[in-house]
Amino acid sequence: MQRAFPFTYRGDEKPTICQTHLSAVILTPDSVYKLKKPKNLNFANYTTPLLRRQFCQQEVILNTPLAPGIYLGVAPVLHDPAGLFSFGPTYPVETVPFPGEAYNGGIIVDYAVVMRRLPDEATLKALIEANQATSTCMHAIAHTIARFHLNTPTNAHIAHFGSLRVIQRNWEENFRQIRPYIGRTLDRETDNLLHRYAYQMLKEQAPLFQQRVAQGHIRDCHGDLRPEHIYVFPAGETSTSHQIVLLDRIEFNERFRYGDTASEIAFLVMELTLVHRLDLAKAFLAQYVAETNDNDLLTLLPFYACYRACVRGKVISFLLDDPDVTELQRAHAKQEASTLFTRAARYARTHLSCCDLLVEEEAANAKEA
Repeated sequence: MQRAFPFTYRGDEKPTICQTHLSAVILTPDSVYKLKKPKNLNFANYTTPLLRRQFCQQEVILNTPLAPGIYLGVAPVLHDPAGLFSFGPTYPVETVPFPGEAYNGGIIVDYAVVMRRLPDEATLKALIEANQATSTCMHAIAHTIARFHLNTPTNAHIAHFGSLRVIQRNWEENFRQIRPYIGRTLDRETDNLLHRYAYQMLKEQAPLFQQRVAQGHIRDCHGDLRPEHIYVFPAGETSTSHQIVLLDRIEFNERFRYGDTASEIAFLVMELTLVHRLDLAKAFLAQYVAETNDNDLLTLLPFYACYRACVRGKVISFLLDDPDVTELQRAHAKQEASTLFTRAARYARTHLSCCDLLVEEEAANAKEA
């Protein structure tokens, strides 16, 4: 459908749209409008306007503590008699109108999360690409995440998501959803290897997984801690440390947000090693462990790094079948997903401890260079 964008731009500046497997993100000079695609991927269901309203509200609520002043509210999408679509005003989450209500000559048919746009160059991803990321900023990121993990809730319901049964279910869901992409973004041998590794680790490390639950390491986490979701700003007048903002905490499935803090840490470590910044991964990991005294996470780091690489490879593979994605984006997605599955296979094939894994990563990076 064609949407109108009722904004004022500088000169000839136009909004741009970024596609993910779950969202269409409209970027303007000052604002971000995030629409949820009407899809049901089993782990995320946005198929009705009422569900999209609910999850837009939930996204704002969950992300505001980690990004104060950034998540502004929810804007309804209006359909007018001329057949055009536009955004209505931004509402606080508790007053968002319902689908089908009339507003300013239009009918509410959809919703968007509204955010203040942050500078792209402030993301950890951009800082790494510009060779400006330092151990100091990684220490600040580790401090922010450690403080968040130590204070974010846990209870019997949340702890359940660290059980062996749920972890196995997560892997099995991945394997089912990866299956259509065998021969496209991964080969059969890699798929078989990942199966063997996952089940072997679940058996071998069963006591440690159970210990993690008993010790309270299963928390209401972020769920999608990637470099593009981490913003790093210079120290303010009242602080000597970098200011860290975290965006895009998962709202669509508590099973993906509730989990072992080790899994969240492994995700970022995996992403950093993927771009050959083992130095940043080491700095981040050392600071996090020092602040949390959680040395046991090191044993599970390769397992969760493998899992996170599989998840990322899977969701990027989804773009191959998304009609909203261009051929160029599809080709890029295929290459990126293949790289992630190759990385997952490396974790599974080497079956290393955390320390050995980091040494192996360093050697592999030197060889690739």
